[in-house]
Amino acid sequence: MTKSYIRGATLLASGMLIAKIIGAIYRIPLTNIIGAEGIGIYQMIFPVYALLITITSSGIPTTLSRVIAEKNVTADKQSINALFKKAVFLFLGVSVISTLLLICIAIPLSELQGNEYVARGYILIAPTIIISTIVATFRGYFQGYMNMRPSAIVQIVSQTIKLIAGLILASLLIDKGIEYAVWGAISAVFISELAALIVIIAIYLNKKKYYKDIPDLIGSDTIFSTDDRQNLKDMISIIIPITLGGIMLPFVQFSDSIMVVNLLARKGFDIVTSTSLYGILSGPVGSLINMPVVLTLAFAITAVPLVSSSRVDRDIIAIKSKAEQSVKLTFAIGVPCAIGIFFLSENIMRSLYPTFTETELALSSTLMQISSINIILLSLMQIYTALLQAVDKAYKPFLHMLIGAIVKIVLTIILVLKMGVMGVIFANMTGYIIVALLNIYSFNQITGKYKVLVKNTSTILLSGVIMGGVIRLVNEILSLDYWLELVIGFVLGSITYFVMISILVVFTKEELTNMPFSRMLLKATRLIRFWEHNYD
Repeated sequence: MTKSYIRGATLLASGMLIAKIIGAIYRIPLTNIIGAEGIGIYQMIFPVYALLITITSSGIPTTLSRVIAEKNVTADKQSINALFKKAVFLFLGVSVISTLLLICIAIPLSELQGNEYVARGYILIAPTIIISTIVATFRGYFQGYMNMRPSAIVQIVSQTIKLIAGLILASLLIDKGIEYAVWGAISAVFISELAALIVIIAIYLNKKKYYKDIPDLIGSDTIFSTDDRQNLKDMISIIIPITLGGIMLPFVQFSDSIMVVNLLARKGFDIVTSTSLYGILSGPVGSLINMPVVLTLAFAITAVPLVSSSRVDRDIIAIKSKAEQSVKLTFAIGVPCAIGIFFLSENIMRSLYPTFTETELALSSTLMQISSINIILLSLMQIYTALLQAVDKAYKPFLHMLIGAIVKIVLTIILVLKMGVMGVIFANMTGYIIVALLNIYSFNQITGKYKVLVKNTSTILLSGVIMGGVIRLVNEILSLDYWLELVIGFVLGSITYFVMISILVVFTKEELTNMPFSRMLLKATRLIRFWEHNYD
């Protein structure tokens, strides 16, 4: 595994984690301002927005980074620049069409979801699609050169501006009613993406001062030539299966925004309670479960250009090596996060959402505890999706996601009517298991089995289980405030996990050397494995 990969993935992971933490922090006071019903309305709008964002821009960074990485192997700078410039204008056109579509369907869609207040939210958030698509195109350009810094910066800026603007607008408008506060929070999304666009263009122009091979965006050569059309056609042939694969998860969340509230109403809950239950599941629980998944997503994003360059060289050994270490790093992050959240769910909820009633706290804690396994499943699903895309098999994740989505939607209808909102969790889990297993099987069919990886994942899982036992023991022995138990459990659990993966040699000295804070990691590992001398 190259040091540039670890550095790039770590930088992106750090940026995404900081952005996710800011986003989670934002959801806490926002939920306390607008309540469970308000966050329910907010979460009914976002799946539709996420679906259209996925269609217009989700595949762009991955596709551009892969194509640029492959062309960069042959030092084809001129072709890269031409492709990027045309891509900006092409995707801009697609995003404008999507924006107009969302505005046109806003009212009928809100009627279908059973909440009239959602319509204005769609209209307010629609122009954000255009801005997000342009930002995604620039991110893909930088990621193709393994420069993850711009992506990290814009995500942090976007989330910070959203937090500030969202809380200010929601607080100012709450006296007019919950729906006005929600609309204020939605408007903050547009403001935050506009700030992200300004930042990434500024980064691009700054780079252009020092590197002559960075292209001008406007000029006579923006007209499409025959070669440009072929290059774009080739890129679109890549982006379509990637986008189709990426669209399935937002589509499932979109279907939930329509089905869950209506199914709960059919089960006997009133519309306010149904919206509140959906808000708890998709808001506080969903955002906290997705936070550690963002870390593993960074490794998935960074793996695409890295593995793609090896595919161009037809170096199967390098592909297997990079893939194996990408999966190991992903699993090493996902497992402790899932087990930690499982044992600390109640402490987390009580610490973050003091305005929740005892009933809401009990429900959200249980939902998060059961959902914790999805951290591992989503992490595996993401990394193997990225690896399949990197070896030019992007259609396979789409087919797998389609199968998983169909099963999940059918199970949601059946289980919500029988179990209430808890049924959504088990339906999600089943869908993720199906997709993860199919992705793993397909990738192994292409590259062969990974015996060492099976051993490593087993030792990582064992380390996580021991960590969980320590956290549980701490909670049983201590009778402190819930936030103190949370802090102590987190610290002791983290130490236990690091000690175990060091004793069981999950990562070699070479791998530790290539990681950030390598000197500190090597010193800590040497202290733990004092009977060996190969860490000196």
